[in-house]
Amino acid sequence: MHAFEAFTDDELILEKLFDGLRQFNARQNPEMPTDNFGFIQRDTDNTIIAGIWARARMGAVEIDTLWVKDSHQGNGLGRALLDATLSESKRRGAKMAHLNTFDFQARPFYEKFGFAVFGEITFPNGTTKYWMKKDL
Repeated sequence: MHAFEAFTDDELILEKLFDGLRQFNARQNPEMPTDNFGFIQRDTDNTIIAGIWARARMGAVEIDTLWVKDSHQGNGLGRALLDATLSESKRRGAKMAHLNTFDFQARPFYEKFGFAVFGEITFPNGTTKYWMKKDL
């Protein structure tokens, strides 16, 4: 019997888990090095108001996080960040982009960029999560 230690949102523990997985992946698949990158936008007070984070690997890019502060939504920041990320992904050799989003987030936004749903799951509370992709 194992005695497990519970944890929540401990950055040091999470980094140890992620580092262990990265090392395992590198040993199993040398073609899987991950090239992380992102872009941010700051306002005149130097506060971050929008950003995007992506992982390029194996000829594809995964859009991990795209966020725009509520008060700055609707003015093209999200579109500009996604455009910049897809352009940078192509420059890095990506041939495909993929991401996931919930039904209360940005599916129509991503569809405007040509992303198409290739998988979905509906949770017991009725919320649906979509996996989307597009060729670059």
